[in-house]
Formats: sequence, structure tokens, C-alpha cells
Amino acid sequence: MAKESAIVTLAETLSEAAKRISSLALGDEVIRANDPEFTKMHEDIMYDELHHAQMIVVELTRLIAGESNTDEAFVEGELNSVVGEQEEEKPEASKE
Repeated sequence: MAKESAIVTLAETLSEAAKRISSLALGDEVIRANDPEFTKMHEDIMYDELHHAQMIVVELTRLIAGESNTDEAFVEGELNSVVGEQEEEKPEASKE
């Protein structure tokens, strides 16, 4: 039952995140027209919400696939990473 409960909780959290993203998107046009300096901060907030929604989707996928510990929905630090931070890129093999 813990798995089902975690799925429901994450789905509800995802719904709330989607509402925040929608609200931010609706305000985006108004902000761009009225305060261009505020646009960057607004975009950062929207991308942060999008990042959180993506992490929730990843965790939902893990739960449904049976690959996650239901006691801990997120791995420590998973939602604390800096937006835009990227892992080291692996060199691609030559296509020649």
C-alpha cells in the first residue's frame, strides 16, 4: 500500500506544480510587455517549477516501474541541484 500512497502523493504534487507552471506562463506575456528587467527572474522561476515537475515525473516513472524505494520518494539532493547545472559530458565516439 505504501507504493500506491506514494504514487497518489506524487501525482497530486505534480498537479500542483502544473498549476504553478500554467499560472506563470499566463503571466509571462504581461511581464514581458511591462517589465523587461523582471523577465529573466520570472523565467528562472518558471524553469525551476518545470525542473521540479520533471523530477516528479521521473520519480513517478520509477515507482510505477518498481525501481524506487517507496519510503523515500526522492534521492537526497535530487531537487536541490542548481538549475542549469549539467553533469560532465562524456566524449562522443568519432563518427568516421
